[in-house]
Amino acid sequence: MSIYDETILADVADIYFDDDGFAVDHDVDGVHMLAIVHSAQLSGRSSLADLAAYGADCSVIVRQSDYEGMMPTPGAIFFLDGQEFRVQSASRVGGVLIKISLDRVEG
Repeated sequence: MSIYDETILADVADIYFDDDGFAVDHDVDGVHMLAIVHSAQLSGRSSLADLAAYGADCSVIVRQSDYEGMMPTPGAIFFLDGQEFRVQSASRVGGVLIKISLDRVEG
């Protein structure tokens, strides 16, 4: 990745994670941090077909600098705001952000 790409990605992360951005405080696996959470339920998708097409029940994006834990592995249990999920996938985005896709654990 070029220095230009890294700079742009860092700027985007700063914009989305500033006080007026999209990120808000969440309990991410036991640690309070700013996160962008996208949930099928939060976005108004309520049918089973919509949830199946979406693929995951919830996606979480955090700054890599805020997430000090090991990269979550698929199948691992993950807690978001006190609710139990199973990790579907996790990936680094440009070395600045981490995106974690989660499935709700029924219980």
